[in-house]
Parts: sequence; C-alpha cells; structure tokens
Amino acid sequence: MRRIRNSVKKRFGKYLDYLTEFPLKPMDLQTCFSVDKPFVSSNRIPEVVYQTWDFNEFGKNHLKSLRDFQLLNLDLKFCLILASDRDEYMKKRWSEHKIFDIYKGAVLGPMKVDIFRYCLLFERGGYYFDINKSVSVPLKNLHSEDAAGMVCFEPGSHRILPNQSILHRVAHPDRFVAQWGFAFEKNSPVLKTVIENICSYAHYFANRNFERPKNAILQLTGPGIFTKSFWTALEENPKLQIDQVGINFNGHGDRNILGSHVRYLTVPNYDQTRKSRILELKEKNINHVESG
Repeated sequence: MRRIRNSVKKRFGKYLDYLTEFPLKPMDLQTCFSVDKPFVSSNRIPEVVYQTWDFNEFGKNHLKSLRDFQLLNLDLKFCLILASDRDEYMKKRWSEHKIFDIYKGAVLGPMKVDIFRYCLLFERGGYYFDINKSVSVPLKNLHSEDAAGMVCFEPGSHRILPNQSILHRVAHPDRFVAQWGFAFEKNSPVLKTVIENICSYAHYFANRNFERPKNAILQLTGPGIFTKSFWTALEENPKLQIDQVGINFNGHGDRNILGSHVRYLTVPNYDQTRKSRILELKEKNINHVESG
C-alpha cells in the first residue's frame, strides 16, 4: 500500500497539490487605492503597501500567506490593484508621458507590472511588493524614519561594477538591486531615472523577437535597468539616503510564498514563453520614446 501511495504521489503530486488550493477565493479589497486621489501620509515614505495581480482570485494557501504578511504590518495599509485599475491609472496619470506608449505596447503582463510599480511609486511614494513575495519581519523595522527609500539585493551576482565614485555607497556592488519589493518617497530620483532609462532603451527592444522574452524583460524593465538606474541616481545625488537592507532583506525575504504558484492557473507564467516580442511600437511611437 505504501508503494502504491508513493507511486501516486510521484505521478500526480503536482495536480493533487493544486486541487488542495481550490476553490480560489478573493482577497478583501482595500479602499486606499484611487486613480485620482493618492493615499495621504505625513511620513516620508507613505504607509501603504501596493500589490497587483490581474484577477482577485487566489488559492487557499496563497491567500493565507498574503493575509499573514498584512497581519505582520498592521501599521501599514495594503492595497491590491487589479489589471483594469492599473490600465486606468496609467491612462489617466501618464498618458502624456512617453512611458505610456511603452506600457501600452508591452506584450507580456510582467513588463506592464514593472512599469506600473515605478510610475505609481514615483507619483505617490510607498511600498511595493510582488504578489508572490513577502518579508518575515515588519517592514518599518527595516529602514530608518528619515530614509528616502529602501531596497535589498538579489542573491545572484552580475559581472559589471558601478563607477568608482559610488562603489563605497553600494552595499553589494556585485549584486542586482531587487525590484520585487522596495519602498520610496514620492518623486524619488531613483524611480525618475528608471523611467527615463526605460524610455531611452525601449527602441532597441521594440518589434524584435526574443528567444527568451523573459531575459529581455529583465533587462529593459526588471533588475537590469533598475540596478543601472539605482547606481546613476546615487552618482547624481550625493546626499541621497536609500537604506540598503542586505541580500534578500537580510535573509528575511520570501521570494515564493506558500501557495503562490497557483496564481498561474489564472495567468500563464511568462517564463514559458519563447520566440516572442516583448514590446510592440509603431514607428511614430518609437520616435516619441527616443526623443527628449
């Protein structure tokens, strides 16, 4: 009997795991997100955590993990922003900026989410965390009250170093700066630089097929461009105080919270996409993002 159970688990374990997560249930949506009215806070970093997903449907364990993250941070408001709200926000607040053409032209959802997080926190400030991420300690314990921002670093290393002038100001110059979870004040020069750099490099990625689209997105809107922009912002702002909280938030970060894999039942995993474009732009829009 044990042999039979082990055989069934080996062959069908993945599917049984998914079945235990059903039925998918909604999270109680907070009312702190409004396209037209930013969250009001007297803190340098507003006390609100933004998260986003296409649909308000989550598996049992994923939903519990998200609630546990909220319970650990009762002094912060959590806002789940759905895809329709992302689109409305970008159209109303950024339609006159060239970043909006790139947002509209993004083929895969994760690229849109990358752009959205930079734009939202640049305009309003606050915290952002991916829907499958969390930290096991209270967020406000990780940074000082007067910090202009908070970032951590990825475990994986890269092969390019920042300029000598800021080498001493980067806690881990050999690591990518993580963008799955961070916090910034409104009008952060880091986020301003990220948005500018995405616009500057977009023409290279437009209307091209990539064997591994995910890698191209990581370069244009993910940790690649974020790390480059972080270095540039430090160089251009000698007094900028961004609290750098080690690798993976000093080991407290959870990069795949329990049950979060079930979200791919509602939205396909872009990691599986092959030989695809990541950005579609008309010629006039390419000229628009290249100008200025």
